[in-house]
Formats: sequence, C-alpha cells, structure tokens
Amino acid sequence: MRGARVADGIEVGYPHTIVGAVSAASEYLDAAASTLDPDYAASVMRIAGDPGNTALPSSLATSIVKLRSDLQLRSDGPLAPQVTFQTTAQMYQLRNVAADDALVLLLTDSTFINAHGGTAQTTGVFPVQMRWVAGDWKVGAIGRTGQDYAVLAATPDTQAAVKQGWLALIAAPGGTS
Repeated sequence: MRGARVADGIEVGYPHTIVGAVSAASEYLDAAASTLDPDYAASVMRIAGDPGNTALPSSLATSIVKLRSDLQLRSDGPLAPQVTFQTTAQMYQLRNVAADDALVLLLTDSTFINAHGGTAQTTGVFPVQMRWVAGDWKVGAIGRTGQDYAVLAATPDTQAAVKQGWLALIAAPGGTS
C-alpha cells in the first residue's frame, strides 16, 4: 500500500488500518535504515516519528553513527559515492495490535557495499512501534521494546520464515502492501 503523499522523499498519509500501519512501518524503516547519513535519518524521524517522542530523531542519528563505526567508516562527513547501505523490509509479524497502536516486526535484508566494491548481506528483525497520531501512522519507537526478537531471524521468503510466523508484505491482512 502506498502513502497518500510524499514528504522529504518518504511516503506518508497511510490509512487508519492494520495494512496502513504495516505499510507505514515498512516505508519508514526502509528510509531510516537505508542511509549512512545521521542527519537524514533524524529528518526521517522528524517526519515519520511520533512528535511525543522527541528523542527519536537524535536516537536514530546516534544509531547511524554507531553503524558507520561498526562498518569501519568515518564517523561523520561524506562517504565515497560507492559506499551504500540498503535495508529492505521483506516480511512482517504483528504484536499487541489495538485500534491506534501496533508493534510491527519487520524481517529485513540489508546490503552493504564498501569503498572497494565488496558487499556484505545480513538479515535482521526490527520491531517498530506504530501509533496513530494526528491522522497518520507514526513511529513511536524502533528496536526498543524490552524483548529480543533476534530468535525470529530467518531468510525472508523461505519456508523456514513462514514456519516462524512471517508473512509476506504483499499479503498484509485486508489487502496488499
């Protein structure tokens, strides 16, 4: 499902449905986790984050700085143009669903390309707390749920993933995402 409009390169304006929450979570995570620019990550959270969680933009920016360090990249400033980090949500699970709140677990593929053209791929599980705020789905928190969902990691789009309860994003309840 697509958002109704675009703000700073990300789709926003999702309907007040579970499909809308899952679609928004996927869009926002893909945008925030596919950058090595802490300022852009913070910008994404200023648009897509719950305004009640004022720490979210800076927290995400700090996470991107840590990611750069983990990838042995300089901590600030521009990177070589060929250096990229792309995260794509592939499958989802739901927890604690209510009318205006849902925890969306996203199973992702991430690809890192370094300055020498080398690549590395990882699979991850990202919990994204979604809240209905001011007529749109907003991120309440990413990753900090008090529970470790890493045990649910599986290769997306496999029988092993399906056996662990993962659903394809195109099969979101009530429609397609």
